[in-house]
Amino acid sequence: DRKGPVAIEVTGSTRFGPGSTIQFLGEPLDALYTATNVYWVHVDKTLAKRIANLTTAPPTAGTPVTTYAATTVVNDNYLYSVTAPGSDPWYDKFALSIGGTPKTVSTTVDIADPVAGQPATVSVDMWGVSFGPTPDQHHVRLSVNGTVISDTHFDDTARLNLQGSAPAGLLHAGSNTIDVTVVGDTGVFVDIVAVNTWSVAFQRSNVAQDGRLDLNAAGQRIDVNGLPSGTVYAYRVAANGTVSRLTTRVSAATR
Repeated sequence: DRKGPVAIEVTGSTRFGPGSTIQFLGEPLDALYTATNVYWVHVDKTLAKRIANLTTAPPTAGTPVTTYAATTVVNDNYLYSVTAPGSDPWYDKFALSIGGTPKTVSTTVDIADPVAGQPATVSVDMWGVSFGPTPDQHHVRLSVNGTVISDTHFDDTARLNLQGSAPAGLLHAGSNTIDVTVVGDTGVFVDIVAVNTWSVAFQRSNVAQDGRLDLNAAGQRIDVNGLPSGTVYAYRVAANGTVSRLTTRVSAATR
């Protein structure tokens, strides 16, 4: 890893061989054109770091943590602009309103295992492309599943995080449609907005996806459902990056 040696856990017999494994928590790269990170195996005691093994069993009594704050992001990079703000020139949608005709661009966001009866926050990152003397010439509107949750104006080539609160029941498990409409009623003939990323922050149940669950949570006991059969590994990553393996207790209810 580019950050240096990572902590590992070696399983199997005392001598590494058939049936032995090296386990570690890998992280994707935060780079413009790839998320693939490369890890090298070195036989070097001076570089060796081990994952701490915490043997305290989770309590059987008390109220377990069963939900957490999740965010689902749609970051499709279909279009390129040399005038994009920041260091990333790629974005998703080009919204062009001409002659006062509204223009709507959309995406779908799949929401897995939302907690019923909870609101959500929907955000769309965008910026203005057209500019001129008319103040606040961009008028944009944010809708979720056909319901408007935010409406605002902004100026010239400014960047905007258009955000709105989706009341309980508006979002549902599965596919949800998010619309951004350039209303086209500010008096300018051409109104152009570039739409970059879409995100939904919501409360999610602790249900594994593809055999794993990554979450930020605090509690003496965290219950996770939907786990596959076999050995369950749970790791804690502290604020300073230290990785520890936690003791787990498996019950039929978690499978």
